[in-house]
Amino acid sequence: IPYSCFKIWGREERCENCSSMCAVCGHCALNKFELIKNDVFYVISQPVEVKMEDGDCESLVLEVASRISERDDLPVKKEEADLYKLLQEKHRDMYLDVLTGTYNKKYFEYLLFLFNGLNMIAKKVGFIIIDLYNFKEINERYGREIGDKILKSVAENIKKNLDISNSIIRYGSGGDEFVVAMADCTPEEVKECADLLNESITQIKYGDNNENTLTAYFGYTYMENPDINNKYMFDNAVKRAEKMMEENKEKYRTK
Repeated sequence: IPYSCFKIWGREERCENCSSMCAVCGHCALNKFELIKNDVFYVISQPVEVKMEDGDCESLVLEVASRISERDDLPVKKEEADLYKLLQEKHRDMYLDVLTGTYNKKYFEYLLFLFNGLNMIAKKVGFIIIDLYNFKEINERYGREIGDKILKSVAENIKKNLDISNSIIRYGSGGDEFVVAMADCTPEEVKECADLLNESITQIKYGDNNENTLTAYFGYTYMENPDINNKYMFDNAVKRAEKMMEENKEKYRTK
């Protein structure tokens, strides 16, 4: 399995924010702490290019691990182990949106969606962009508390309709825009997922007596063989989905 560092650390699957994959996608060395039983290791993940026998170069990761216990013959104290676990949790929290529990923009920028739930970098990727209709007006009329409740409900509705290899990202600066990144999918699956999410979100009610139905605009796009060396490729893919979404908005307004 490519980039199967998690097996070395006794895990069945890779971490959500796997430093090895991040190093490959970001083309820079990254570091982390790993805890095995009561032993703590400081790990540096260094991306390297290896020339194969056929002349092609392949991106690999060299991991340098150093045990950082005070003494090699003693396990780490419980309070120290708790500290390292806390550091791991804090590292994961870097990529989470506090309000909705979805991933944040940094998660997208580090291309972490390319290997979410996978053992290799995805070769087929779909993006669905979701923009909530009149969310600013909803916030102004019903208050921030109701607005936050709606955002949480949207996130929960999206999550329950996604596969393990799909990621939901709170994307836009206004807070009412989400991107679903689908790894190892087909164009048909992207469209089907968008239709399913649209149907699910319209089940959300709000207002003093839940008299209003939430509406969202959708756009989606698909790409194959993404180049992790070209992050603009992913930005442009989302822009294509945004363009489709804006066209759908215009169609809705002119009805």
